[in-house]
Amino acid sequence: MEKQEARLNTKSYVEDLFEIQDLMGQNESANGMIPKGEGPFGLCKENPIPVKGVLGEISYLSRLRTMEDIKIQYVRKGSTRAHNINHPVDIYEIAIDNEAICILYLCPYYKDISSIAPEGFDLIT
Repeated sequence: MEKQEARLNTKSYVEDLFEIQDLMGQNESANGMIPKGEGPFGLCKENPIPVKGVLGEISYLSRLRTMEDIKIQYVRKGSTRAHNINHPVDIYEIAIDNEAICILYLCPYYKDISSIAPEGFDLIT
């Protein structure tokens, strides 16, 4: 009986997660970018990568590669605010072979996941 209850609770949790993601994703991006973005795409908090929810962040980052086709590692470092973005912006440390190479900024409050990679990166489909 406990296993069945755990499965029901997990299903409810996952359904809740998708519902929250849909509620977060109310903003429109334009051609994979935030219309009010300023500065290098994804590399500064004033021009974060638009994605749909936290699951969108994971989906985006799992497809990100270096220009040499090396898969990246990532760790969320927190969130911040930018004067031109109406929502919190998440901060991710990007690493290769456990060595940090840069910080990327993502904003999970958009309807779609961007298909654009920041300079120096490629996004696999």
